[in-house]
Amino acid sequence: MIEVSSKKSYPPEEDTFLLLSAIENEKGDLLEIGTGSGYIAISYKLKNPEAEVWAVDIDESALEEAKENAKRNNASIIFKLSDVFENIDRKFDVIVFNPPYLPPDEMPPDNALIDNGSLEKFINEVKKYLKEGGRAYVLVSSLTPNLEILEKRGWKKIKEKSLFFEKLFVYRLVNE
Repeated sequence: MIEVSSKKSYPPEEDTFLLLSAIENEKGDLLEIGTGSGYIAISYKLKNPEAEVWAVDIDESALEEAKENAKRNNASIIFKLSDVFENIDRKFDVIVFNPPYLPPDEMPPDNALIDNGSLEKFINEVKKYLKEGGRAYVLVSSLTPNLEILEKRGWKKIKEKSLFFEKLFVYRLVNE
């Protein structure tokens, strides 16, 4: 069982577990954007010890907590402070992102929950950071603005989960 603290970051919840289930059979080097507590990156590394796993976040305190969580779980992960792909300089087999996806008017401001443009940035840039045949996964909500852009850009819905106030979706893109 993975042990994580999430005092400074968004804790693992239904969205985290849905996204993790979407990549359960993946292999190869992984980049997790917006790692938060590091739960997905740590889980992936423990299942794929030969993989190089990178985890980035825009929040320095969340990144520090993710580093502590990785150490606690004996998971060797490369951590970087980065706004989406800002500090990434290589390509990966698998890229995952659970972005802040709620519209600004739905809740009080919270960088871990409210859409700040990072989803659009991710969609526009992800192919540049995927190896040929690489796969990208993104988790969104039925409350996410402009959700139709994913399918227009070739993303396929592969998982969904209904919650009491929204539906969560995982979309995948294969870099062909």
